[in-house]
Amino acid sequence: MRTSSAWAWGFVVVALLATRAAHAETRTLRGQVVDADGHAVPDADVALAWVASAAGLRAPSAVRTDGAGRFALPLMSSAPATTVWAFDGPRARGGVATIDHAAARTELVVRIGALADVRGTLLNADGKTYPAGATVWVADARAGAYALRVDPERDRFAVRLPVGSFRLLPQAPGGEGDPKETVIAPGAAKVDLGTLSLRDRTGPPRAGSLAPAIRFAEGPPALTTLLESHPRGGRPTLLYFWEHT
Repeated sequence: MRTSSAWAWGFVVVALLATRAAHAETRTLRGQVVDADGHAVPDADVALAWVASAAGLRAPSAVRTDGAGRFALPLMSSAPATTVWAFDGPRARGGVATIDHAAARTELVVRIGALADVRGTLLNADGKTYPAGATVWVADARAGAYALRVDPERDRFAVRLPVGSFRLLPQAPGGEGDPKETVIAPGAAKVDLGTLSLRDRTGPPRAGSLAPAIRFAEGPPALTTLLESHPRGGRPTLLYFWEHT
C-alpha cells in the first residue's frame, strides 16, 4: 500500500487554513429579518451558505431569529463586507442583504418577500447529454460571492429565489459554463432560464469561480469554520484530494 504525496499536500493546505482560521478576527453580525411591511419575522433561518436540492432549501450552519426577528450570526472573517441570505421556516419567503462593516450602521436588516421558482436545463456542449456531478452556483449579483449551491436532478435544476439580481454559474468535474445573469422582478412566480451548457475544461477552474469537488458547508463544523474564515469573506475555499492507486 502506497501513501500518496497528494494527501500530504492536502494536509499542508488544511493546516495552513486552520492556522488562518485560528488567527481570524471573531465578531458577531447582528441584525433583524423583517417582511415587506417592516414587521419582524420570527423563526427565520439566516446563513452565509445554502444548498438547494430536491429535498428543499437548507443551510447546515444557519442561526434562527428570535420572537423579535433578531439574529446573531458568528463570523470569523476580516472581510470588509458580509452577505447573508435569510428564509422563513416554510421557505415561502426569502431575501438577501449585504452589510459594509465600515459603514455607520452596525446592524443588518434583511427584508424577505415572496420567492420565484427559477428553473432551467443543464446539458453538455453536445446539447443531448447531462453533465454528471454538475452543480449550479448562485450569487447575489451585487455582492459577487457564490453562496447558494443548487444540486440538479439529472438535467434539470430548480431553486426558489427572492426579488433581486442574480448570477448563476454551472460547473461539473472537468466542465464549466458561462455565468448566466437573471433578474427576479417583484410579483414574478416562475422564471425559466432555458438551457445552460457546459463545455470541457482543461486546467483548474477560472479565477473567482467555484468547483463541486467539495460540497461545502456539509462537512464537520471545523470545515465550515475554515470556509467562513476566508479572507475575502464567505467565499468557499476549494480543497482537492485524490489518491494514486
